Amino acid sequence: MDDFVIRTIGFPSRPSKNGGPGSFQFRFESYLKSKEWLVIYPDTKIIPSVVIINGSTKHFLWLLKLKLKGTVIIYRLGGINWLYKKAENSWITKKVKQDIKIALITLMQSLLGDSVIYQSEFSREWLIKFKQSARFKHNFVIHNGVDL
Repeated sequence: MDDFVIRTIGFPSRPSKNGGPGSFQFRFESYLKSKEWLVIYPDTKIIPSVVIINGSTKHFLWLLKLKLKGTVIIYRLGGINWLYKKAENSWITKKVKQDIKIALITLMQSLLGDSVIYQSEFSREWLIKFKQSARFKHNFVIHNGVDL
């Protein structure tokens, strides 16, 4: 009898309909489903084999629980968030909040993450240079424009 293994992948949220990270996640999920992977979200009780965080997330406790159960956590990172520093009409509190958000995301990466997928070589170099990405032994580039 053949062993049947259910491959599961989790995402902290459903794909956004606004393009960018959402279109990446939508195409990636479609590809995985075609290969018989089960795609799950935090509202299920299933423990996935791997989770991909496509940007930031508010589901820290869900991720912590999964990490403790042995789930591999991969961050998918795109561009660097710096425009808020150049905006003339931004309030100082908005700038400080963005700096704190970036620091928290980088901290979550280093505490929970096992690997990173960058959207381009440029993103990888910039995010590491400006310390907006934790350094991982295993990191990969999957280009946005490439059909998965």
